Amino acid sequence: MSERGTLLLATGYRPFFLLGGAYAALATLWWAGVYAGIVDAPGGWVGVTWHAHEMIFGFACAAIAGFLLTAVPNWTGRERVQGPVLGVLVALWLLGRVLTAAGDWLPPGWAELELSFLPALAWAIGGPILGSTNRRNRPILLIVVLLFAADLAAHLGRAGLVEIPVRTSLRAALDLVIVLLAIISGRIVPLFTRNAIERRGEAAQIRSGGPLEGAVFATVIGALLLDLRDEGGAAGSLVALLAALLLAARQARWQPWRTLGDPLLWILHAGHAWLAVGFACRGLAGLVDLLPASTALHALTAGAIGTSVIAVMSRVALGHAGRPLQAPPAVVPAYLLVLAGAGLRVFGPLAGLEHYARIVAASGIAWGLGFALFVAVYAPILTAPRLDGRPG
Repeated sequence: MSERGTLLLATGYRPFFLLGGAYAALATLWWAGVYAGIVDAPGGWVGVTWHAHEMIFGFACAAIAGFLLTAVPNWTGRERVQGPVLGVLVALWLLGRVLTAAGDWLPPGWAELELSFLPALAWAIGGPILGSTNRRNRPILLIVVLLFAADLAAHLGRAGLVEIPVRTSLRAALDLVIVLLAIISGRIVPLFTRNAIERRGEAAQIRSGGPLEGAVFATVIGALLLDLRDEGGAAGSLVALLAALLLAARQARWQPWRTLGDPLLWILHAGHAWLAVGFACRGLAGLVDLLPASTALHALTAGAIGTSVIAVMSRVALGHAGRPLQAPPAVVPAYLLVLAGAGLRVFGPLAGLEHYARIVAASGIAWGLGFALFVAVYAPILTAPRLDGRPG
């Protein structure tokens, strides 16, 4: 194996951030072509179902794997997954993408091998998490296991073996990613903000945790469960609005206005802000006839997940590569493209149905190009040795 190939398997963030960013660009630009009627969805999937499945189990799960394989060793003090074991995880993720795309050309049952990645990821992080005395990380392991269950249900539903609609399984999977995002954001956004402000020699006064944190998760999980049971129902909508208010209150304690001069920070705060916007849109869509349900869906996906993923990947990659915590200038346009794509997808359709198709296409192109630019900027970083000479 070449030196760069060896380095790529040194730590989980390297291959999975590179693959996740590349797949975000490829799958989104392909989806724009599907939506425009230029190409078909691969694998015999219905277009919108393929798009939803691959944004969750392809793009988001690659980013989740890269983050957890890098963070769990720090949280638990255990050895990191690297080398051949990490190579197997990468191969399973790649196999899943190939099988999903080629499903209609394969014998029955082969496409379901896509399911192998999440159990392997759970195994890789499960030992360190369960062996640690710190129990606060166990819900994260549970979420990975439940994501596998949702993917299994989607495959079984698509094959007609269970009566659970594929759409319901994918909504459950999205909800799990949103809960995980809320957990991770609550840990790293205030921490990174505090550290950056203190490096400037200023008093941070960043607050996190406490009763407000518990209230955030009670309302976020409650809103998602209620909406899963009764989509667009009044109870779930009211709880979603309360979740939006609490998420905004939580972020206010992190002083986002002090991050505007630091792209690595303000993009993290932008991702969290999309969470509050998404829950606000979900609540309003269920209570008043102003917003379509797709507004909340894309605020949480293209907005919260997309923005948070590019923010975390770009910040974590620099920190773990031993590089200065300064955003490469060329990555800032990538941030702006992802934000513009999300904003267009969420709010553009409100301009009227006559512009809907063009807006959807433009948003997908902008969002996908943002991740393509991220890959172009970060590929040399992700495949190069740490600048400080440390392993990983």
